[in-house]
Parts: sequence; structure tokens; C-alpha cells
Amino acid sequence: MTPQQRFSAVLEHGKPDRLPFYFPTIACSVASALLGREVDSGADSLHFKEERSWLEGEEAHAEFVARYHENAIVLNRLLRADVVRETWRCSAKPTRQLDENTLLFGDESGPHIVKRFFPDQQSYGVVEDTRSPSNPDDLVAALRVEMKRDSRVTEGELAAIYAGQLRFKELADPHFPAIVGGLSLGIPMSSAAWLEATALEPEFLREYFDYRAERAGAARRMAAPEGLPVYKRRHGSGVQFRPGVFPRDLPPAPGTTSEEDRRRMPPARHGLLLSHGRQCLVPDG
Repeated sequence: MTPQQRFSAVLEHGKPDRLPFYFPTIACSVASALLGREVDSGADSLHFKEERSWLEGEEAHAEFVARYHENAIVLNRLLRADVVRETWRCSAKPTRQLDENTLLFGDESGPHIVKRFFPDQQSYGVVEDTRSPSNPDDLVAALRVEMKRDSRVTEGELAAIYAGQLRFKELADPHFPAIVGGLSLGIPMSSAAWLEATALEPEFLREYFDYRAERAGAARRMAAPEGLPVYKRRHGSGVQFRPGVFPRDLPPAPGTTSEEDRRRMPPARHGLLLSHGRQCLVPDG
């Protein structure tokens, strides 16, 4: 079977010759060793380099993303993946570079975030944050401001969100199917304010995630004209949160959508199984 045949068989509840798989992320060091040249392919070093590329201008950032897309196709063909998707990317625009490995986002004398890349560990993350809410009251106030936005997503917003991923799909199409887009609802486990809010403001958080689910459902409108199947992936509560947080605070199903979205798209009927570091697509039920 070809990758397309294997993938189609699973989506149609058929039996492929083997489960199709894809690589969620390929670290830059691994990709560089495989291709014998420096490659920006995924994980923290990709996140740092992409955000740093903005400092050279929009054209430089666009060229960086185009190189990433091209390398991703080459790598996945080399590794004989059945399905490809964009890896997790970070593309916020920094205000300036503080030193070789440190970027500032926001106003240094006001609300800001500082992120640092640690070359030895190939790790990149926030080392200073004066922008995020520090307690549940401030968090709820910030989320209420966010909820004043119309929950409906315009076609223009959809086009801007998915333009790059649809370009990536065009590159992938001759070789294998592409997974385009990904939406999730979750509670940041690195924020004390969020964790405290799950105990102090459960009803408000449920209202907030209902709002987020309405906006997330708009992605199905993007998928319909592109002829893309839609699948859902459920996450369990995991070990990071106390039992009951997810059933109580989050909407009943990640696939929750508005009535308008339900009319325009059939219910998602495909799922995704995580297996031994590879993600294998399997039908629900």
C-alpha cells in the first residue's frame, strides 16, 4: 500500500497492511545527523531560531518557515513516514535580542516575557514573566476580557491561521497525506494561577472553555472547502491534575461545536492513538 492508500483505508474503517504512523517532532540535532547538514526541524531549538528570525524582518521569517517546510518533507520521505504534519512551532515576534541566546517579548519596563535558549541542553523557555496573571483573580479578569470577543471566527481569521499549513499540505500531497491544523483545550500545568483557579473558579472555567470550544469549532469550516477529513483526539486527565478536573471543568467533548458548525460539517469520526513515540491514526470505536 502507498501512504495515501494506507491512510485512506484507516479513515474509511478499512484494514491497512499496517498502521500508518507519523513523527510528531524530529529534533534538529537528529535531523542534521540524518541529512548530513544543519537542519531546523523541530523541538526547542527550532522554536528559538524561528522567533529569533523575526528580528531580521518579515521576509527573513517567511524564508525560515519555507526552509522548515521543505526540510520536513525531505526528512519524512527519508524516514518513510505515512503521514506528515507541521511540528509544534513557536512564532511570536520578540521585541529585541538581549544576548546571544535570550529574547525579550513586550516592554522591558512594563509587562514582558524573557525566553532563553540553553545550547547544551537544547532547551528553550520562559525565564521571566511579568505579563501573565499571578493569581486566580487576575486570571479570571483577563479571561473575562478575552471572552468579550465574538466567539465566531471570521473567514479572514481562518485564512490567516491556516494559510501556512495549507501551503505545507501542497508540498506534502505528492508524497503522503498531511494533517493540517490542531486545536486543543487545556489547563496550563506551569501556571499556579491556573491550577488554583481549577479549585476556586470551576464554574467560570467551564464557561470559559465553552467559549473556547465555540471558537475552536470554526476550524471545521476551514476543513470543509479544502476537502479535509476531521478527527478528534481525546486526552485523559493524566497524572498532572487531580481526578475530576477535566470532567468537571472542561466541556463534555473536545469536538464541541456551534449549531452552525454542526450543520456545515459532519461529526468527526476519526481518532488518533499514541503508541511508542509514534502517532498512529485509528478510527473511533
